[in-house]
Amino acid sequence: MLTQEQNELICKVGPGTPAGDWFRRYWIAAGFSADFKPGGQPKEVRLLGEDLVMFRDKEQGRMGLLGLRCSHRLTKLAYGRVEDGGLRCPFHGWVYDVEGHCLEQPAEPVSFADRIRHPSYPCQELGGVIFAYMGPRDQQPLLPHYETLVRQDGGRQHYFDVSGGNYLQHLEGAVDTAHFSYLHQFNWSQTKDLVRQFTTPEMEFV
Repeated sequence: MLTQEQNELICKVGPGTPAGDWFRRYWIAAGFSADFKPGGQPKEVRLLGEDLVMFRDKEQGRMGLLGLRCSHRLTKLAYGRVEDGGLRCPFHGWVYDVEGHCLEQPAEPVSFADRIRHPSYPCQELGGVIFAYMGPRDQQPLLPHYETLVRQDGGRQHYFDVSGGNYLQHLEGAVDTAHFSYLHQFNWSQTKDLVRQFTTPEMEFV
């Protein structure tokens, strides 16, 4: 059982938290390539406690991951349109490219677009998965080419589950092998005598 202090330290992953800073040093699976067509509808996503918008630009097919709300009037960019080199806000037409540069401010009498840098995170695609890096740019690691992402001699299936728990709760469940005999056993009444013959496991975790 975690103390409240340990829970705050380990489980919270938002910006500026110890665990959040740690996770941001790695590439994070953020979406599936097949879900984003060039110029298609942007999608609202939430990663490590941050509300973001993901889209594929129309001209070059690059993936963009930007702060969800426009730097101008905080309109959700997920309602915007992918056009003219980036993502256009539906309120006053500001356009942001995948790197967060403001390309257009059509409703402003004098443009100051060159002074705007909208929050953005780099993306890379591998094996049909879009990965995002949310840490310091000067510490960006290489995207690991895991075998399951690069092999070409078989099939690959993508899926995800929406979960109501945090990462540590699921990790705890994965390493707790004792629960499999009960939680995931659908015919316990038929197998209980067999299971009871097994040696009781001893588990230690650091």
